[in-house]
Amino acid sequence: MAKGRLRWLLKSRGAEFALVVAFCITFGCQSSHRTSTSLGGFKVALLTPGPVSDAGWNAAAFQGLQQINKELNVETALVQTRSPADFEDSLRHFASRDFNIVFAHGFEYTDAALRVGKLFPKTWFIVTSGSGSAANVFR
Repeated sequence: MAKGRLRWLLKSRGAEFALVVAFCITFGCQSSHRTSTSLGGFKVALLTPGPVSDAGWNAAAFQGLQQINKELNVETALVQTRSPADFEDSLRHFASRDFNIVFAHGFEYTDAALRVGKLFPKTWFIVTSGSGSAANVFR
């Protein structure tokens, strides 16, 4: 899939589509007759703007992260940020540890993701409900 087409899909379909596309591009779409998938070395992180015990927005994102870990057998990590001052440091933390995808679950992460994305071009930052994008920052 061409890079321009991928960017269009990510912008028009949202972050929920990004993970599927990322896996297909990176590892190729394989047949579904296998019962388990292991993407050894692949790492996915999630930042939430509040506790994952909220039984809502953050809890749903955390359930998705757990499903990624279970079904794809990849390393996952979670940070529940406490204030906007934590956003950039948390994004930088995961990118510097070679995480492939970092989900920033909320529009409030947009500016920090755009800044950190410039420094870590190999990491994909996916901001849910965000308004900005760059080569490796999707909304």
